Amino acid sequence: MTGLLLLAAALGGLIGWERERHDHPAGLRTHILVCVGAALITLVDKNSPGVGGRIAAQIVTGVGFLGAGTIIRAGQGLAVRGLTTAASVWAIAGVGIAVGYGGLSAQVAAVATLIILFTLTTVNHFEDALLRRRRRQKLSVIFAAACDPLANVQRILEMLKAREIKARDFQMQKMGDSEVARFWLHLPHEVSRDTVDQLLSGNKDIVHYDWDE
Repeated sequence: MTGLLLLAAALGGLIGWERERHDHPAGLRTHILVCVGAALITLVDKNSPGVGGRIAAQIVTGVGFLGAGTIIRAGQGLAVRGLTTAASVWAIAGVGIAVGYGGLSAQVAAVATLIILFTLTTVNHFEDALLRRRRRQKLSVIFAAACDPLANVQRILEMLKAREIKARDFQMQKMGDSEVARFWLHLPHEVSRDTVDQLLSGNKDIVHYDWDE
């Protein structure tokens, strides 16, 4: 049993390290604790007569609530961040359950961990290669009625330029008492939407922003 718990800690740590080094909300400790906890509960469940997997089945539900805690809104808008980290927490709980059952399931857990790690570290590069057109994206920003929209647009353009994000064009449009600015951006391959979300999140004059698909 001790060996299985140590294996769970190692597999959880591998995924947690990847999240930690990219400064995501759930990092090394969270993934280790979730994986070890799931393995421990599964071990207890497996060795408890008459339980029949009912305890382990609750892990999936419980971890779903934990993963929801890693999903945040960026600024005052409705841009969502943390979905991938929430998914990694949920997936590592599945790894912990498989480790807890031992035997062949533990071997499958090790393979699953490698697949999860590959997905987190490499798949985004394939996305960029296969979906290059998506690097050209449209961003809509709604400003508060009392602010100076042109000054805000200028600040946004300067911040984008500092991150080597090209704004190929932008438009201003009246919407009730507010102004809407629409930017057509070209994101470098090493820059994600999260970078732009962080730039906008500190601007209190922005009521809402959204990426147009």
